[in-house]
Amino acid sequence: ARDYRAKCEAAARAAHVPTLAAFWPTFLEHLEAERRKPNTVIAYTGVGERKLLPLMGATRLDRVTELDLQRLKVSMKAAAPTHVNLALGVLSQVLKLAKVHHPAVVVPTIKRVRNQATEHFRVYDHAQAAALVRVLTGQPERLATLLLALDAGLRRGEVHGLRWTDIDLARGEVIVRHSLCFGELLTPKSGKSRRVPLTQRLRSTLAELGRGSEWVLSRSMLTKIGGRHENGPMGLERILASAARAAGVPNLRPHALRHTFATLLLAAGASL
Repeated sequence: ARDYRAKCEAAARAAHVPTLAAFWPTFLEHLEAERRKPNTVIAYTGVGERKLLPLMGATRLDRVTELDLQRLKVSMKAAAPTHVNLALGVLSQVLKLAKVHHPAVVVPTIKRVRNQATEHFRVYDHAQAAALVRVLTGQPERLATLLLALDAGLRRGEVHGLRWTDIDLARGEVIVRHSLCFGELLTPKSGKSRRVPLTQRLRSTLAELGRGSEWVLSRSMLTKIGGRHENGPMGLERILASAARAAGVPNLRPHALRHTFATLLLAAGASL
């Protein structure tokens, strides 16, 4: 009888499937256990709290249907396609993890919304890029910050994660080893370091900077974000916004500088 009761209790536990809200903390623990990068955890947490939980928090995970997915898309019809697809992607990951814990969960087919390529790919032309550089001439640290993205193609976090040990002015190259994310040095997005040659103007600008600390760019250029995360790499964003206003060009956000770097290289005949 005791064995029978134990089997019944085990079957009852196996049959129980939690709601999205009840399972959400388990999903967040999974992200931490998988050592996902802090910006990824923050983005997923925000999507869950703002979009998924208010709409579907009370829904059992084995009862999520394509109709729920359509309701989510309708609730985000004013959002950019990238934001909608992020929410759909997070939901998909939640359901796949839930299925590991609760085999009764069925993961429905999740179709992403169509995304126009032009939404992501924003670049400065030669004249606009030259104007940005021109207004920062005479301000070595600000110019170096811009050129590390524009002339070397570094991502925002990689720009602010540079230390002098990563710069070889004699050989004219930078070794991208880290990305600074909310005060924490992580590996670059690819997970691998890479060597990038320095243009002459970037090399000259870096040579003008003082070496008062291990960091290429001063930590004072970084901004405290909210109350939770300190030293977020916001310096490049502020510098670009200010330079764009002064130069009379659009502020296309920092990642457009990386796109511009690649586009100008291809236009000059470089291979992919």
